[in-house]
Amino acid sequence: MTEKNSIEKINLEDEEAFLDWTKKLKVPQKEVNFSVLIEEHAKERRYRKVRKENDVIKQLPVGVQVKIKLPDTPAYRSTLDIDVSDGTIKRAYLFMDYFIKSVTATGGHIDIDQSKPNDNTRLLWPDCIMTCKLYEKRVRNGSRNMQKRSMRPAYELIPTGELVFEVILPSGEKFCYQDDDKAVIENRIGDIFGELYPIVKKEQINAEIRKQEEFRRHEEEWLEWERKDAAQKEQKRIEEEKKREEEIKEEIWGHIQNWNRIKQAEVYVSDLRQIAYRDDFENKELLQKYCALVEQVYNKEKFISKLIKMEYK
Repeated sequence: MTEKNSIEKINLEDEEAFLDWTKKLKVPQKEVNFSVLIEEHAKERRYRKVRKENDVIKQLPVGVQVKIKLPDTPAYRSTLDIDVSDGTIKRAYLFMDYFIKSVTATGGHIDIDQSKPNDNTRLLWPDCIMTCKLYEKRVRNGSRNMQKRSMRPAYELIPTGELVFEVILPSGEKFCYQDDDKAVIENRIGDIFGELYPIVKKEQINAEIRKQEEFRRHEEEWLEWERKDAAQKEQKRIEEEKKREEEIKEEIWGHIQNWNRIKQAEVYVSDLRQIAYRDDFENKELLQKYCALVEQVYNKEKFISKLIKMEYK
C-alpha cells in the first residue's frame, strides 16, 4: 500500500484519540495493493466461475465433453464472506481491504474460519471475537425496486448495486450498514469503527472480569485445598502422636516387667547364694557360676544404661 493510503496505528486504550482517528478514515477510490485475504478471495472467485462452467460442460453429451478440455481448479476454499456481482466487486474489494487494514491498525486482525462456507469472516481483538459479511442487495426480477426490467425469470434475484455490510456480535446482535440516499458504506467507515469501539471495550472488560472471577475461584479452590491439606496433616500428626504414645506405653510397660524380673532375679540369686554358702552344700562353685550368669542376664546397670540411650519424642 502506498504511503498515501497508509493507515495510522491507534491504541484502543485512548478513547479520545481513537474517536479522532475514526474521523480520518477514508476508503480510497482507486485501486491499491490489496491485502492477502482480498487476493485469496479474488482467486477463489475466479476458480468458482471456472468450476461452474465445468459443471455446465459435464451436463453435455459425453461425445461433446471429450472434445472439451476442462481446466483444472484447486479444491474449494473458504474465503472472505463477500457476495457481490461483477459490477460492484471493485467497490467491495476497496471497502473490505480498507476495513481489514483499519482493523489491523487498531491491534486486531481478520481471519477465515475454514470450517464454514459462510459467516466465516472473524474480527479478532484481544478477548473479543465478531463476524462480518459484505454483500450486495438483491431484488426479485420485476420488483418495484428495480429501475429497469430484465428478461430473466421472475424468480431470479437481480443485484441492485447497493452494498450492505454487517457486523455480528457474539450475542447474535447485528449492526447493519448499507448504501442509501444519504451515503454509501464507504463514507460510513468511521462510523462503523466508532460504533464498534464501545462494543470491543465492553467485551474486553467483561473478559477481564471473567478472568478475575476465574482467578478468584482458583484462589479460593487453592485456599480450600490448603485448608483441607493442613487439616489432614494435623489429623495425621495427632494419630501418629497417639500411636507413638501407645507404643511408648507398651515399651514402658515392658521395661516395668523387665525391672520386676531383675528384682525377682536379685532375690533369686540372693537365695541361691545363701544355699551355696552352707557348709554342707557340695556344688558351691557350680552354683556360684550360675548366680553370676543370672546376674549378667538380669543386670540393673545394663538395663538403666539401655534406658538412658533410648530416645523418646
